[in-house]
Amino acid sequence: MVASGGHEPTSTWLAQQPDVIRVMSQERWHFSKANNEGLKVSKEPYICLLNDDTIVAKGWLHALMHEAMKPGVGAVGPFSNCDMGWMHSEDIVVGGRYLKPGMTIPDVQDILPKLWNYSHEKVIHERKWVAFYCTLIPRAAIEATGLLDEGFKSGDEDLDYCVRLRNNGYRIVQTFNGFVFHFGGKTRK
Repeated sequence: MVASGGHEPTSTWLAQQPDVIRVMSQERWHFSKANNEGLKVSKEPYICLLNDDTIVAKGWLHALMHEAMKPGVGAVGPFSNCDMGWMHSEDIVVGGRYLKPGMTIPDVQDILPKLWNYSHEKVIHERKWVAFYCTLIPRAAIEATGLLDEGFKSGDEDLDYCVRLRNNGYRIVQTFNGFVFHFGGKTRK
């Protein structure tokens, strides 16, 4: 877990978690730097980059892991409301509410339990890239590809990294049976 910018409630909570490897900084880091600092201290065979403006549904990580463990896969992204219009054109309806990019907490607070229980049939798509608001990457792919390019300051580093993964022979996939709701752009604020 990486926490930058000195947000006191987050820092306090993290300090109380003995099983969480954490990197803390009073300085506010941009996306690439924050993720790289976490990647440097992590040791696990699979790494999930997950923004703090997301809500995960039941089974999301299992769905991503199932695909990430397949030979040749370098990155796996979930199905999400924030990808509507560019990665998919499916309507996502939860509790009678259409989920779309740019929603706020008041837009979804009354359907939070239903977001947890949302599911989609298993559909796997090969992609040129997936957005790094939630992406599972095998450690072997990171070791072959390196860290994120810190020249990107919170924009296009995911596209760049996926191009580098593909140049190293890895496939990029998106699995629709792993759902992650993403508010989008809230982490920077």
